Amino acid sequence: MKRSKPPLDIDVCRSVAREARRGLDARTRVVADAAICGSVIDLVTGVMARRVASYLATDGEVDLGRFHVWASKAGIDVYVPAVLGRGEMVFRRYHPAGVLVAGPLGTSHPPHGAASDELADLALLDVVVVPVVAFDVAGNRLGRGGGYYDRALAHRAGRDRPLIVGVAFGVQQVDGLVPEPHDVALDRLITELEVHGSE
Repeated sequence: MKRSKPPLDIDVCRSVAREARRGLDARTRVVADAAICGSVIDLVTGVMARRVASYLATDGEVDLGRFHVWASKAGIDVYVPAVLGRGEMVFRRYHPAGVLVAGPLGTSHPPHGAASDELADLALLDVVVVPVVAFDVAGNRLGRGGGYYDRALAHRAGRDRPLIVGVAFGVQQVDGLVPEPHDVALDRLITELEVHGSE
């Protein structure tokens, strides 16, 4: 009789994946960040995106700075999350040379500004690039655990847009994540090694 594997302890999984990404040496990280940014640029170009949500890296996440600079030069609007508290997250327009303010959870984001700098309807985005703490080969993702992205993107059910793209280092791969009913699925997952879910 074959024994089924016990479910993964999500907290342990998060901890192990975070330690793995923090453990990358500086050279490996620079090369991996560049490869991932290149794949994000290829994807954004391929779908002719004009509005993209991204993020500002913390805690050893993939640094998308090269993508942000490229997007600014290409005339693509980039938005990054601003956590407002009580589980609420909005997306604000980001400029690589712009002013940032400290946010909760070790994050930073553009300050509150003109109404046109805050995106109220995420359906107006073409692509949303999300940081991933851990992932599996089936494309399931594990985030920080606050559910911010899941709540922000819950409206997407049954729609093609925005395209949801996770980014992570290959060392963050784990076996057999089981998605929760509220988890928003990724359309693509990009690592420095490959693009999962591409057609």
